[in-house]
Amino acid sequence: MSGEELIEKLSCDPVARLRWRVCREFHILPFSREAKRMTDRQVVFCGAQMVLDRRERDGARAGEEARNGGFDKARFARLAEESE
Repeated sequence: MSGEELIEKLSCDPVARLRWRVCREFHILPFSREAKRMTDRQVVFCGAQMVLDRRERDGARAGEEARNGGFDKARFARLAEESE
């Protein structure tokens, strides 16, 4: 297999690319024992967390607050009132 064929094959597998990025972030090789133990689901979870971290970091640089899409302001206000 030529180098170009290998690159083409790797670029067609999004989970493998994500695994590479996750491994790079944690400074482990994709064929290490730790990386081999990770399921695809765990890789996707880590990748999603990395995206959220990056969005928060970019928002902080722009002067925005980090946002939690699951935060319910009305529920928070009710709970705050109940605790007083």
